[in-house]
Amino acid sequence: MNKIGLAPIFSDGMVLQQNSIIKIFGNAKESSYIKLDFCGQHLEIKAEGPWTGEFSSISFGGPFEMQIEAEDYKHTIKDIYIGEVYVAGGQSNMEFALETSLGGIAEALKSDFPQIRYFQVPKIEYEEEGKDYTLLNTPWEIGSSENVIKWSAIAYYFSKKLYEEIKVPIGIINCNWGGTSASSWMKEDYITRDNTTSFYVQEYNQLISKISDEEYENQRKEYDNKLDSYNKNLEIFVKGNPKASFGNIEKNIGAYPWPPPLGKKAYRRPSGLYNTMIKKVIPYSIKGVIWYQGEEDTLSAKVYFKLFNNLIKNWREDFQADIPFFFVQLPSFNDGVVGGDNWAELREAQLETMQRDNNTAMAIAIDCGEKDNVHPINKKPVGERLAKLALKKLYNKPIVAQGPIYESMKISGNKIT
Repeated sequence: MNKIGLAPIFSDGMVLQQNSIIKIFGNAKESSYIKLDFCGQHLEIKAEGPWTGEFSSISFGGPFEMQIEAEDYKHTIKDIYIGEVYVAGGQSNMEFALETSLGGIAEALKSDFPQIRYFQVPKIEYEEEGKDYTLLNTPWEIGSSENVIKWSAIAYYFSKKLYEEIKVPIGIINCNWGGTSASSWMKEDYITRDNTTSFYVQEYNQLISKISDEEYENQRKEYDNKLDSYNKNLEIFVKGNPKASFGNIEKNIGAYPWPPPLGKKAYRRPSGLYNTMIKKVIPYSIKGVIWYQGEEDTLSAKVYFKLFNNLIKNWREDFQADIPFFFVQLPSFNDGVVGGDNWAELREAQLETMQRDNNTAMAIAIDCGEKDNVHPINKKPVGERLAKLALKKLYNKPIVAQGPIYESMKISGNKIT
């Protein structure tokens, strides 16, 4: 966005975090003096490369405007609200759209929430050297029927429940991608600082040392062709069998092609999406994070506790706050690994995270899973459970937000209590 390089997230319709230092940032292409005016506050910044300005905290309200001026440049950001802002992170079950969820279309048709706003972080798989990605901009969307149908179902139900209870504007920064390990969303040094998780980087480096860019591109084209063929067959089969189960679909047209090839430009590489996506919104002031991820790490479930906890530390350092993490424990699913307890072990790692970190909380989803579908469609209770955790922990609502947690047992004869 011109020579001052204002981060794309600062645009019309945005929600800024209430009762918190409001950070405005960008990356100037050349030396420039930037003036910012917002809600009676004035900032002057000398920008030479990356720059940050801070406004003092403001209570919820709006709409407001922000004036930005830099030499021959003037711009006004309009329709700004002050409220509660959350990052919605993770993989495909957080990405899962409202329109494909159970009852999602009917829900979208009755939606009218002008004070719920949604920002989709641009999905950038790989950044080519010399290309300016600050020009990739997606607008903040308001919670209308036309918009919410494409939103993350989990994020939608979370924000709706929160808004209805606390009656302040809600902003969701949607930053997730299906099929990704937690390692995709972390700085490399947070992956390698522990010997038990460093293999994510080591194995990747070994792999790419043996494959040329040309070989990767050929593998990628071959995979894309397989995926296109699968999607065409799926569309034909579902039209003729609209009530077919996931298992029935797989039996008739085969398994979904997975995984895609891994190379230097693959979005699933360690630290890949941390660098191309999450860094684009750091250090935007936020209230907390909602997180739904773990499926891609089940084969390494024994080290997930350390991996996930290092991700939490990484994000807290970057967002410059002890932000709470409200996360979803993996639902029930038959992962098909003979004799494997991978999903159960990963759930245990998630439980341990909650028990050891007082600024986290876990929403149970075991009852919302589907035996043969890694993407269960009943998202409403999961999103609302995340909202209840936030309402209890951050807004002191007198509600029951969690069920009982196992503490101990005793054996009496042939009974366990």
